[in-house]
Amino acid sequence: MFRNMKMEMKVMCAIILMAVIVLIVGMVGMSQINKSRDEIAKITLPSIIAPEIIKEAQAAIQRGERAFSLFKGLMIGAIVLFILLAVATGILIRRNVADVVGGLMNNVRTSLNDLRNEMQRLTKASHEGMLSERCRPEKFQGDYAEIVRDVNQIMDAILLPIGEGNRILRLLHAGNLREKVEIVCKGDHERMKDAVNGLHSRLGELVVYVTKIAFGDLTPTMPKASEEDQIQEKLVLMKDNIHALVADVTMLAKAAVDGKFSTRADTAKHQGDFRKLVAGVNEILDAIIVPLALAAEYTDRITRGEIAPKMSDNDKSDSNKIFLEMVAQNKPFFK
Repeated sequence: MFRNMKMEMKVMCAIILMAVIVLIVGMVGMSQINKSRDEIAKITLPSIIAPEIIKEAQAAIQRGERAFSLFKGLMIGAIVLFILLAVATGILIRRNVADVVGGLMNNVRTSLNDLRNEMQRLTKASHEGMLSERCRPEKFQGDYAEIVRDVNQIMDAILLPIGEGNRILRLLHAGNLREKVEIVCKGDHERMKDAVNGLHSRLGELVVYVTKIAFGDLTPTMPKASEEDQIQEKLVLMKDNIHALVADVTMLAKAAVDGKFSTRADTAKHQGDFRKLVAGVNEILDAIIVPLALAAEYTDRITRGEIAPKMSDNDKSDSNKIFLEMVAQNKPFFK
């Protein structure tokens, strides 16, 4: 049962036991000393007056000496016992302290190893891009569990804004502009938030710009986001090309209305499919205007009494049919 006691109880029990032993020895010794003193007082003093009781006085002194010797022996024994008990208690305390310290060191070593392993696991997960991984505080106790929770809070403070920024960037990549970063951020995370939301706003402006052009509105403007803005340059070029195409088509339409049928658009001013489109309009005008001009010439010659060369009957095109009908009716198209 003594081994199962706590350290402070063991020390207290040992001190109480030594105190009881010393008290008992002291009480016995003092009792004998007092008794001897009383005998000496009763016998020795009258012996001065009455020599006949000297013998009894000497016997009382001898008893007192024996009592003192006994007390001395008891005191020496008590001291020796006290020393032995103190040594035994010290040895016991040392062993218990060694066991306690050894157990504590083992616990500390185990906890530190577990903590190191948990940190290594989290570090590996971070390197592999698993940003949602966290330490497991349930595997630890006391302050070690608090350390792990603090590490998790640090990871949350660092990675949650990054994760939210990545989520919004994925939405932007998918063409979804319905969300932006709304969480509260500070420091570098605030600057990252501003950058992502700035991209969101810029893409929104681009959508408005392109949408207006897609619906035929060539009035929108797009200022540069910076001197290195490559997107704005290409968008402005696209609008300018469309504007040039519209200008040439409008010019050809006006020329046709004004009777200037020889007017054509300059294809060299355009590139790619825009050039093909302008060239196609020119070819359409050629296909329409040339037969009509020839019909006008034939009509004019017929009006003057000339006999014009006969057109090929193999030409079954709509323009040739119009031409033949005009000649047959002798109705000029041009004044």
